[in-house]
Amino acid sequence: MTETPVVIKINYANKSIPKAHQPTEVITEWHIPRIVGALSILLALIVWIWPNDTNENQPVVSAELDTRHEVEKQPLTLPVISEAPKASQAPNVAEPVKATTQTPKAPQNAENPVYRLETNKPAAVIYDRHVLRAALVAEIKDQKPGPRLQPNITLTDAGHQELFYFTEIKHPTQTSYVHQWFKNGQQVLKKNLPVKGDLTQLISSKKLSLKDKGVWSVVLLDNKGKALSESRFVVN
Repeated sequence: MTETPVVIKINYANKSIPKAHQPTEVITEWHIPRIVGALSILLALIVWIWPNDTNENQPVVSAELDTRHEVEKQPLTLPVISEAPKASQAPNVAEPVKATTQTPKAPQNAENPVYRLETNKPAAVIYDRHVLRAALVAEIKDQKPGPRLQPNITLTDAGHQELFYFTEIKHPTQTSYVHQWFKNGQQVLKKNLPVKGDLTQLISSKKLSLKDKGVWSVVLLDNKGKALSESRFVVN
C-alpha cells in the first residue's frame, strides 16, 4: 500500500526578506496510525481466509485416502497360467476311433406298413364257461372247423382270402348270439346267429382283399353286448 506524504510548508517570520528569496524547506511526515490500521485489517483478512481454504481442501484429501484404502482392500487376482508339459512327459495322443459297421435298416414303405399285434394280450381268449370252442380258421367242412390260423396272416398277390370264425356253445342261455368283426377298432361286419339245440355251432365269415390290411378282431357277444370270446389277428 502506497502512503501519500504530507507536505508542510513553513513561512518564516523574517518579513524583511522578500518572499521570492526566502528559503523553503520541505518536510515529509508518514502517517503511522493509518499504516498500522491498514496492516491490521490486512492481517485479519488473511487469518479469516486461511482456515476456510484448509477446510475446503480437507474433504478432498480424505476422499483420496478413502479411495486408496478401498483399492488396498481389494484382493489381487492373478491369472492362472498352466505349466507347459515337461519334456520327459509324453503328450497324450488320442487313439484313432475304429470305424463301426452298422447294418442298414430296411426302409419302411409308408404306403405298405407292417401291422403287428400287441404282445401283452393273447391272440385268442374265451371269457364264458358255456363257450366250448372258438377258433379262426380258413375253412369249414361239415360244420367242423379246419386247422386254426396263426394270428399273422399274409395275403397273396391274388389278394383274396375268406376267414371263418367258429364258436361252439353248450347249454346256451339265449336264442341268438352275435359275431362282430372289427378292423383297426372300427366295426365292419355284424352278424346275428340263431341258436339250434343244446349244443350249437355259430359260424360267420369275412372275405379279405389287399385293401383290408390292418389289425383285426372278431368277437362273440350275447344279446346284452357282453363279450364271450375273442380272436385277434393282423393282415399284411
